[in-house]
Amino acid sequence: MTARELADLIDKQATLAVPAESKGTAVLEVAVQILDAREHFGRIDVLVTPVQGAGQAWVSAERVKV
Repeated sequence: MTARELADLIDKQATLAVPAESKGTAVLEVAVQILDAREHFGRIDVLVTPVQGAGQAWVSAERVKV
C-alpha cells in the first residue's frame, strides 16, 4: 500500500469487527472513525476511535470495513 493510499484512509467512517469470546456466536460490529494508518512489519494497521464512546486502539486493517 502506498503512502497516498494510507493517507486516504484517515478520517473515514468504518465498521470494526470485534470477535466474540465463544465460538459459534456472532461478531460484534462497532462504528468507528479512522484517525491514522501505518504499515507495521508488512501489515497495515489503523488507529480507530468509536463513533459513540471513548478510547482509541491500533487494529489490523483486515478487521475494518470502510
